[in-house]
Amino acid sequence: MSKTLTLRASESCVVSENAVNAHYAAPAQTTLAPGEIMVSLLDLSLATGYEFCPILSGNEVTVYVYSGDYDDVYGKVRILCCGYAKGPISDFASLTYKNGPGFYCLPSVVVSGGLPGGGTQSISSLAAEAAARYGLAIENSSYADVSAEIASASATTARKPALKLVVDETATVGLSIRSCSPTSGFVARAQPAVFAWDARPNGSCITPVVQESGFFRWREGSSGQIHTVAVFEDSSVTIPAGTFPSGEIQWQIELTANSGEVTTSPWYTITTADVTPTAVPRSPISAVLDGGEDNTFVWDHVISTGTAQTAFDLQARISGTWTTIKSGTGAATSTVIPAGTLSTTADAWRVRTYNADSVAGAWSDAVSIIVVAAPATPGVTVISQGPRPEIRWATTGQQGYEIELGVYASGLIYGAAQSWRCPIWLADGSYIVRVRVINSYGLWSEWGSAPVTVTHTEGDAITLTVEATHTARLAWRTSGAYDRFVIYRNGAVVAVTGDAVYEDPCSIGPVTYQIRGIYEGSDDYGVSPEVAVTVAADTLMLCELDSGAWLRLELSDAQHRTFEESLQRQTAQIYLAGRAYPVVEISEHSSRSVSVTWATNNPALCAACDALPGKRVCVKTPGGRMVTGILDALSRTGGEFYTVYAATVWQIAEEVITVDP
Repeated sequence: MSKTLTLRASESCVVSENAVNAHYAAPAQTTLAPGEIMVSLLDLSLATGYEFCPILSGNEVTVYVYSGDYDDVYGKVRILCCGYAKGPISDFASLTYKNGPGFYCLPSVVVSGGLPGGGTQSISSLAAEAAARYGLAIENSSYADVSAEIASASATTARKPALKLVVDETATVGLSIRSCSPTSGFVARAQPAVFAWDARPNGSCITPVVQESGFFRWREGSSGQIHTVAVFEDSSVTIPAGTFPSGEIQWQIELTANSGEVTTSPWYTITTADVTPTAVPRSPISAVLDGGEDNTFVWDHVISTGTAQTAFDLQARISGTWTTIKSGTGAATSTVIPAGTLSTTADAWRVRTYNADSVAGAWSDAVSIIVVAAPATPGVTVISQGPRPEIRWATTGQQGYEIELGVYASGLIYGAAQSWRCPIWLADGSYIVRVRVINSYGLWSEWGSAPVTVTHTEGDAITLTVEATHTARLAWRTSGAYDRFVIYRNGAVVAVTGDAVYEDPCSIGPVTYQIRGIYEGSDDYGVSPEVAVTVAADTLMLCELDSGAWLRLELSDAQHRTFEESLQRQTAQIYLAGRAYPVVEISEHSSRSVSVTWATNNPALCAACDALPGKRVCVKTPGGRMVTGILDALSRTGGEFYTVYAATVWQIAEEVITVDP
């Protein structure tokens, strides 16, 4: 049902006769520009009960203006805002000006400035000009028309501008909810979430319609418990980080207008479940790393939702096996791997990251690296603590090792073996065994160590006798049930035998011998007293060591036979900038040779000598010199009465004797 409302101005401005510097009468004194005339807002109290009813079409504004003695007003008419909330007068269907003497009421009409050239113009013509500019219909009624309207209303009321509105009194203007955000997609649980909307009137009415209160609602899925947040006059709400669970979330907004109308949006569906991230290694890539220093690893956390990384795992491929070397939490996409973590067997690395739901992505592609580092310090374990302790150790990247135990020092032994049994028998007591390893880069680890306690049970007595000529012939007796015997010359092992006799071809000068009897399956032993003898050759003697045959080479083609000995130490000369002479580096390696000559007319001896090249021999001179090596060249000069031989033998390292079977 429609109803017509007539609203009149609560105040009007009555201008003075000169109309210059006219003032707004109420509610406050406001200075107008010269020639301006204005009226106050309409009295909306006349529309009580209908202020929120929708305004229908056909709205009219009736304005009474002065016409008569006061026709000349300087300036031009400018349409401003009516007191009606809908907007300027141009929004109405029609604007009617009623002319009559004594009326000075101009709602929202301003006469400003002056006419071009200082001319004058009547208000009615100014109104017509304004109407033409704004597309308004103007009716200039006669004086009789005005009188008729005045007769039907009080003079005070009739002088006021009137606004005629047709409203639908069966309806109420409320709010329209627009531009809600977000209405879909992902919302990060770990960050504050902002939900916004735009509330506007869903129709025209006298009083502005605004949001007066409201509620934001959310629920888990489509049937979860509904949670409510009051929003009052706000057009957005911020939900604190960590409020939402992971998964599908629905939300809506319910708003109440000052008209009392309640408007509810549909449920909008979003998700807080994060997607699976991808990790991309950035550094190092195909780089050489010093494993003895801290190394920084960098990667990217790639995720379409833009959420930050919450954790990471970093692995290195060590000796072909992927091993986690660092894990952490937080958004940082780099980490420092401490010195000593990476060994030379580490050849690649990879990383994975976790999303906002603490779900890990897949491992990244492997990225190759080269680690140059000293091997890890070996962890030493003692397996047995007898006179010949047995140990093992664990490390990575080993290419060789060195062991020290009491008086024993192995020197560098190449190989990957990580177990060892002492090759000598130690005296009872407490020791520290030390092991270090070397890798393919020539870098040594730190020493690993472990304590060793040695005890044994003494075996039966052994009696040793030694007969010395150009060789040493050993014989011994014992009542002990020994499995085998170890022969020592000057404290070094020269042979292991199960017999009770031994001939030592490779000794010269003063020497000391000792016999150790050992048992099968036990490190207990018995040892003989040391026996000292002097081994000397009365002429040049040569032994073919593989067969043990000695050749006595007494003759020479010289009246006074001599033997030449050569001693050499390896050196290297290095020329450095700024130095006139070289710097010499002295090697640990030495060379030694003995050159000998002899003569014979014995065909059997000649045949034996001719077979010597390429054989392992021991040469002893009457002057107490001895050399053991390979006779690789032999010079022979034939004569009428005898054959002369000459040879040079270079000393080689002594054979390492293994005491274990």
